[in-house]
Amino acid sequence: MTTRARALDAARRTIAFYSTVRTYKPLWEMHGFADAAAAAGDAFRKGDLAAVPEQIPDEMVEAFTAAGPLDKVRERVAEVAERGDGVYLTPATYFIPPEQIGEYQARIIESFGSAG
Repeated sequence: MTTRARALDAARRTIAFYSTVRTYKPLWEMHGFADAAAAAGDAFRKGDLAAVPEQIPDEMVEAFTAAGPLDKVRERVAEVAERGDGVYLTPATYFIPPEQIGEYQARIIESFGSAG
C-alpha cells in the first residue's frame, strides 16, 4: 500500500466514524456527501463495522482531511490556513490501531511542531 493510500485509508476511518453521528448530517449535506454518510451510519447501526469505512469515497476524505505524502499535506494545510483563524492538526483516531495513531501523531509533531 502506498503512503497516500495508507493515509487515505486511516483518514477514511475517522471520517467514517463522524459519519455515524447524526449531529454532522448538515455538514455532509452541505458538501454533497449525505448519501455516503447515511450509508456509513446504516452499516454502523447494523453492526457491520468493516463496511462503515467502505462507504466513504476518496473525495469525501480529501474534502475534510490533509492525508498523504508530506508535500501534499503541507499544501493542504497551507490552503486551509488561509481560510481560517487557525489550524488544529490531529491524526486519524478511529478504527485504527493505537500504534498507528501514535505514528501519525509523531509525524505531525516532527513535520509541523515548533523547533523551540
